[in-house]
Amino acid sequence: MGWEALEQWGEDAARIEPLAGGVANDVWSVRVNGHLAVGRLGTRSDADLAWETQLLPAPRP
Repeated sequence: MGWEALEQWGEDAARIEPLAGGVANDVWSVRVNGHLAVGRLGTRSDADLAWETQLLPAPRP
């Protein structure tokens, strides 16, 4: 799956512009629910992504 996965975050989710510094990944600024964020497209396994996701803080209401 590629950047089309952003659709899972809602209709307004979109890539804004590429960010420099990504060595092994495609890194972009993205908009999700009206907020700026950083999106990374890589080749990690589902297990790696599940572990990494648990490191992220819980979303604020």
